[in-house]
Amino acid sequence: MNQRPHLDGMNTDTNALVIGGSGGVGGALVQELLERGCRVRVSSRAPEAQKWPAGVEPVHGDLEQPASIRAAAAGIEAVFLYVQGRAPQIVKELRAAGVKRVTVLSTIDTTNDSPVAAYNRRRHLEFEEAVADAGFAFTCLRPGAFVGNALRFFTPQLATGNVVRLPFPDSRQAPIDVRDIARVAAIALTSERLDGQRPVLTGPDSLSQREQVMTLGKLLGRPLEIETERVEAARARLLERIPPRYVELLLGQWEEETRLPAFISPEVARITGRPPTAYSEALAWALAQRDS
Repeated sequence: MNQRPHLDGMNTDTNALVIGGSGGVGGALVQELLERGCRVRVSSRAPEAQKWPAGVEPVHGDLEQPASIRAAAAGIEAVFLYVQGRAPQIVKELRAAGVKRVTVLSTIDTTNDSPVAAYNRRRHLEFEEAVADAGFAFTCLRPGAFVGNALRFFTPQLATGNVVRLPFPDSRQAPIDVRDIARVAAIALTSERLDGQRPVLTGPDSLSQREQVMTLGKLLGRPLEIETERVEAARARLLERIPPRYVELLLGQWEEETRLPAFISPEVARITGRPPTAYSEALAWALAQRDS
C-alpha cells in the first residue's frame, strides 16, 4: 500500500472504526485512512450489502442499537461517528469497548443562535457534550452545507427537464467537499493535534443557490433555468423525502441566508495545510461518484 509522507504527527498505525462508512463523509474517510496506511474497520446496518475497498474490515453496527456498537468497536483505538441515537448509551458502549479517541461529525448549526436552528443545535450539542464528558480524546467537526446537497436538492428535479425550482435562490452557503471533512477527520483520529477542538469547516466561497445551479449546469452541459418557487410548494416537495423537522430547518435557514454572505472558515487550510476544494471541482467529483 502506498503511504503518504506526513508532517502532521499522524500515527498511521492507528486502528480506526468508521461508523457509517457507507455515507458520504464516512466513505471519503475510509479511503483517506486507507491511503494513509491505517487499519480500518467500517460498521453499517447491513455491511454485507456494501462493496468495500480492499483492506476494510466490515462489521455490523447501528447507532440506534447501542449494544451493537460495543462489538463493532472491540479492540479499536479511534472511532468516527455521526450524531444519531442516544448519546449516553453510545458513549457507555464505546467506553466499555476500550476506545480512547472519538471524532464526532457534528454541524455548524451548533454555532447558530437562530430559533430556526434550535432543534438541530440542541441535539448536536448534547451529543458533543456527552462525548467530551466521557473522558475520550475528542474532536467535534462542525461542517456547514455539503457540496453534495446539489445532488440531493437540485438534480432530482432535472429528471423531467432543465428547470430547478428554489424557494430562496439567492440564499448563500459555502459548501464543503466531503473529502475535505475526511482529511480533517483523519488527522483528528490519528494524532493529538485536534484534541478538544471543535472546528467549523466550510468551503472556500460564499455562493448563492443560483450560482450553484449554474455551476451544475456547466458540468452537466445543460442550460439550466431557475424558477422561484412558493415556500408552500417547496415544503410539500421536500416533505416527500425529508422529515418535517429538517424541512422547516432548511426553509428557515435558506430564508435567513438571503440576507448575509455565508461564513467562510479558515479551518480546513489551517488543519490540513491546503485550501478547501473549489465548488466546481468538488461537485464534478460528486457527480462522478454518483455515476460510477
